[in-house]
Amino acid sequence: MIRAQGTISPEWITSIYDEDEDKTEWKIGPLNQEQLEEVLFGSGQVAGMVELSPQGIRTALKYGLLDWRGFQDSEKEVPFSRSEFKRIPADIRSELAWKIIGKSRITEEEAKN
Repeated sequence: MIRAQGTISPEWITSIYDEDEDKTEWKIGPLNQEQLEEVLFGSGQVAGMVELSPQGIRTALKYGLLDWRGFQDSEKEVPFSRSEFKRIPADIRSELAWKIIGKSRITEEEAKN
């Protein structure tokens, strides 16, 4: 029997690239299956690995990045807003997109049920 995708709660994460003691926290949530398809559309493969397109990364952040804490410029904290997503460094954008995708996929255990 195939079951509908369940509800997965958002979670706060930190980046592997954040070496500061006071780390920036990113709140991510899962994508539904239509959003996941939109993220993966236009992606390519390099050496057998999926490579997200720039549009795929933007789409993952649009749907899956829900908030942040401690994201600052040189003067003050940057308020959470989609218009500020362009200020997130490229490596972090890609990492967040992949973590959002990972949160959106069913586990082997869920697939068995």
